[in-house]
Amino acid sequence: MAASILITGSGGQLGRELTRLLPGAIALDHGRLDVSDRRSVHEAIASHRPDIVIHTAAMTAVDACETDVDAAFEVNGLACRWLVEACERNGGRVVAVSTDYVFSGEPGAEPRPWTEWDPTRPRSVYGRSKLAGELELRPTDSIVRTAWLAGPLGDNTVKTVLRLAASETAMSFVNDQIGSPTFAPDLAEVIVWLVEHEIPGVVHAVNRGSASWFDYAQNIVKAAGYDPGLVSPIGTDELLPPRPAPRPAYSVLDDMVLRSVDHRMPHHLESLDRLIGSFAASL
Repeated sequence: MAASILITGSGGQLGRELTRLLPGAIALDHGRLDVSDRRSVHEAIASHRPDIVIHTAAMTAVDACETDVDAAFEVNGLACRWLVEACERNGGRVVAVSTDYVFSGEPGAEPRPWTEWDPTRPRSVYGRSKLAGELELRPTDSIVRTAWLAGPLGDNTVKTVLRLAASETAMSFVNDQIGSPTFAPDLAEVIVWLVEHEIPGVVHAVNRGSASWFDYAQNIVKAAGYDPGLVSPIGTDELLPPRPAPRPAYSVLDDMVLRSVDHRMPHHLESLDRLIGSFAASL
């Protein structure tokens, strides 16, 4: 790829996948760039003058955002303002990763996957802070909304479930929150494609298919050859202690833009099998 690329949040599971695919990119983890610090952002962009900034850095601890509102908006919202401001001065465009939590997903809402043009109405501080970041971007920039991310690098739900299943620990997962399980290697490949083809605007990038967290956990256990009976369903209102942040009950994303250009991601069950197979091969 001829364009020069800078990746924020390169220490996260998506950032690490992007760094693997883009070995020539400038990879900045939190230790090298605090995206909430305006001066640091301007210095980094002025120093490297990238053509593209792939912005993956975020505060993703959903419940922590409820109690540390300022930090959530600084990291998830204002960081986009600082990056856009710096890119305006030095050239370049921003490709920012966002979330399904920008939608309400309220119980009783029509169970139809959310398109890129549906109105947003986040219910949590995390969702509102990510939407704030989206609103800072320009029409020529890109917003890549994704959900329920897992992969071979970093901590995630798949690794947690496998660890508990290996010790034959019983697990309970909610069956009334439905979303789009997505895998970091697939998402990273799509982001690179979007960069190469200079696709602007909002793009929903998730693996195909949907599941509840209960379905997802059972599929993980079954794919790894463990007893699916280890996983039992529970309602969100039965969680103890209750989660501070409200979660969307239905946040399945429709990948209409990717469908229109015939560049869809694989089904999540296919990618789950591949991921678990890679874990087994590394043992």
